[in-house]
Amino acid sequence: MPTDADPHPNPMRFVGLRCSFNFDGRRLVGIVQAQTYIGRTVRGQIPDYRLTIRGESGKTVEISLVESYATLTPS
Repeated sequence: MPTDADPHPNPMRFVGLRCSFNFDGRRLVGIVQAQTYIGRTVRGQIPDYRLTIRGESGKTVEISLVESYATLTPS
């Protein structure tokens, strides 16, 4: 049964990882700077996170881990 609690409550779980993701029709890459649990998706009840990503240019963007098809790897 799904709950509103973060199933993986480590607040630094994704921070520092390299992230490849879809944004405005492009596939971009950056490093995760922050994460926030935002609940489960409507379709599939998948735990979702809002990630703040910083790219090589220094710009940051906030994305949904699930909706942006993010892939995380060690940096």
